[in-house]
Amino acid sequence: MPYLFDTILISFGGIFSFIWVIGASLSQNRKLQPPAVFILMTSGFRLCFEAAYFSGFMSENPIIYGISVPVLYSIGPSIYLFFCKFNSGSNDQIPLPVYFIPLFLSLTVLPFWFVLSEKEQLMLIFRIFHLQPNAREFIDWLFLFWVIGPKFLILFFSNLSAILILNELRYFSKNMKRDLKFFLFSFLTFLHIMILADIYGYLFSDLWIIRICAWSHSISVIIVYFFGTYQPKAILEFEISFEKRKYERSKIDNVDVDKIIANIEKCMMEEHFYADEDLRLIDLADACGISVHQLSEVLNQKMNTSFTDFVNKYRIKAAKDMLVNDLNRPILSIAMAVGFNSKSSFNRIFKKMTNLTPSEFQKQKLE
Repeated sequence: MPYLFDTILISFGGIFSFIWVIGASLSQNRKLQPPAVFILMTSGFRLCFEAAYFSGFMSENPIIYGISVPVLYSIGPSIYLFFCKFNSGSNDQIPLPVYFIPLFLSLTVLPFWFVLSEKEQLMLIFRIFHLQPNAREFIDWLFLFWVIGPKFLILFFSNLSAILILNELRYFSKNMKRDLKFFLFSFLTFLHIMILADIYGYLFSDLWIIRICAWSHSISVIIVYFFGTYQPKAILEFEISFEKRKYERSKIDNVDVDKIIANIEKCMMEEHFYADEDLRLIDLADACGISVHQLSEVLNQKMNTSFTDFVNKYRIKAAKDMLVNDLNRPILSIAMAVGFNSKSSFNRIFKKMTNLTPSEFQKQKLE
């Protein structure tokens, strides 16, 4: 019997994950890291997979249920690989395919799934959700552990990731604001509880728990997105704290500073990074192929400026050109075009750097 509420809520979270990835991919300066993209894509797939079951789609197409399971085995390793980049002492020599051995092993089950009749496939799926543990046969247990294997992997690799970046977590926790610390650790605790509850629900055929965990997965994706959207400073603090810890021992003496400066100026002058009102230190660092710490050192020690002043210098320079060469363009439009989010902040920064308001500057140039 289809569960309408479950289908709508869970499928919304799945589709939302895909839209998030597409939007980030189209953004010029706020692209997601490849492992993060993969995690979101597989999470979206998992949510759509669960929505398909609750909608009754799997009852009509049980073969798709089995085909979908191996894809979920990639989520756990992807989480670990994503957090590997935050480990300042990592020297991981393990080949990438090793992490996906469970995925390759899960694929070996598919030939057995394909030889089953549609009725037999439906029966196995039904027995997972409705048969009590003491009534299960050996084949039921085998199928059950194949289905919930990805959940164990997510739990394992999530905890392995925490161990991997333990020093970074300690450093970050000390330098993190209380409200962000509360949100982060509460959210991670909640996710762990939901994963354990989900496993329990499958082991003991508790459909209510399975449904609630599926809801929580969908809602979690939305919470993370909106937290990052409406609290960008908190997310920036998270990224920079990890990056500073990772690169705190790095020295710009070992890199070509002139080349870095040339890349920074290219991003500003040719690619107009300054026009992005949400431009972050980490965005510019990624574009230049260096760490946040290295970029800060170059700006502060070699160029004698802060990131904010550096960006504003290019914004005001571009605004000056527009004020002189595009006389009919409204000042607000110019402010938005060069990366300011309000006319008042544009006027304030413009006067600070030129001792004139934009209108005064334009009038002076016309005289």
